Amino acid sequence: MSNALPRLVRAAAATTLAVGVICQFLQHTDPVFPLAYFTIDSAILMTVVLSIPNRGQWHDVVRGAATQGVILSGVVYAAVIVPGSKSGHWFAPHDDFYIRTANLLLHAIAPLLVIFDFLAQDYPASSIAKTISQWMLIPLAYLIVMETLDVTGLVGMPYEFLRISGGAGLARFSLAILALLAVIAMLDWALLAAYRKIHSRNPAASSAHSVTQGSSNET
Repeated sequence: MSNALPRLVRAAAATTLAVGVICQFLQHTDPVFPLAYFTIDSAILMTVVLSIPNRGQWHDVVRGAATQGVILSGVVYAAVIVPGSKSGHWFAPHDDFYIRTANLLLHAIAPLLVIFDFLAQDYPASSIAKTISQWMLIPLAYLIVMETLDVTGLVGMPYEFLRISGGAGLARFSLAILALLAVIAMLDWALLAAYRKIHSRNPAASSAHSVTQGSSNET
């Protein structure tokens, strides 16, 4: 693979995410504060990670976690939010230009670009279980912070199916959280499996940077 293509994709991903975030702040359709959305938080984190030089193993871990966040945002939007909306479409009739642009960039285009970027870059050797547990910290942190803000009435959880104070009951809330974490784990496993398959074709180039299934290479 040419070195120019991964750099081009990385630049495109950072630009797409940055423009999407800016559009979310400029739009006048959605009254929710943008930073309350996991989509926006993940996009900002991913943009920062893509825009600075690699700082070592923890930079890669954060890059992987941010990649997970951008992908998860696209999957949840397409599979849960859109079907559950009144219109049932990606764009509601009252959406303005900025919110339409943000939705398209952040939920459709950016996930594809960050997947390509992740698969094209080296990643530190570690077991899949350890990697997933590391990446899971960011969505867990988001849930803890937003649920706390929601129950205290400071900031509402923008995702109705994740609102503990939404009157759905603790059992339904718990099932939603467990289902979400299961989806995250499956997405992570699929991404890491694809990475392992691609980089196993050139073991000499990625022997020190591949994700492995075993625990002997954990760092």
